[in-house]
Amino acid sequence: MGWVVEQPWLILLLGVLLQGLLFWGLVRTGKKPILWVMLAAALLFAGWFGLERTIVTEREQVRDVLFATTKAIEDDDEQTVLAYISASAPSSGDVTGFGGNWATMRDEVSHWMRDFDVETISIKRNLEITIHADQSPPLAEATFNATAMGRMKTADGMAGKFAAKFVVQFRKEEDGQWRIRRYEASDPIREVD
Repeated sequence: MGWVVEQPWLILLLGVLLQGLLFWGLVRTGKKPILWVMLAAALLFAGWFGLERTIVTEREQVRDVLFATTKAIEDDDEQTVLAYISASAPSSGDVTGFGGNWATMRDEVSHWMRDFDVETISIKRNLEITIHADQSPPLAEATFNATAMGRMKTADGMAGKFAAKFVVQFRKEEDGQWRIRRYEASDPIREVD
């Protein structure tokens, strides 16, 4: 039932289809009470759409953190990126193959943001978010393919495109905010577009 408050396009589509059917019925029969039904349906779907806009589900909160983090990386805003990472997040280790031994994920991210300038990040359509509300604290996991274009912040400025499959774990912190707890990057299972 999550689609009830997570899919605004579906609400709009159903509302337009129902209005179309009612209008067709009005034209065919000429019965004026159908106008009242059309008005009631329009108000019902407007209310449903308004409700969908005001309710932010856990899944949408996690998605918002993910996209805000990628935007901050593109903007080279290290402090904002670090704010989206849990203070207790351990280093992910050497997921890049370039070496590195950091105490925390924040140290790791600071290192990479000093060395690389990411121009664009594109999260692909295969984004799947799973909420584990039965955990204490609640956890979430996002799995997706992504591509990034960027360059090293060195004199030679070597540039390139990087594609990977990511698994990102989020944790709902004591302040009620979702933050990144850990991540893994690997070769994409299928070719990214």
